Amino acid sequence: MSLIIFCVGIWQTGLLSGSQRSSMAFTAEFKGEEGLPNRALCDSAQKYWNAYPDVAQDAFFGLHGTAGCQGAYEHWTRHGRQEGRVWGVTLP
Repeated sequence: MSLIIFCVGIWQTGLLSGSQRSSMAFTAEFKGEEGLPNRALCDSAQKYWNAYPDVAQDAFFGLHGTAGCQGAYEHWTRHGRQEGRVWGVTLP
């Protein structure tokens, strides 16, 4: 509960940029029980890593990175979207 209050406080201060706000909103949608990422986020992350092996190998954003499933989405939000990468679809 205190984490939610903290996040709302940060959100309202204006310290976060628009992309960070959208990332937080996306993450909130994909949280399951106990704040763990749900299956939909991890499935989309797996598709992203499969499509972009360079991201899958990254120490932070990658498959075994410290950010977990959220790492793939964070990469897409921070870098991939501007590079023309596609989120959550399987590429041929």
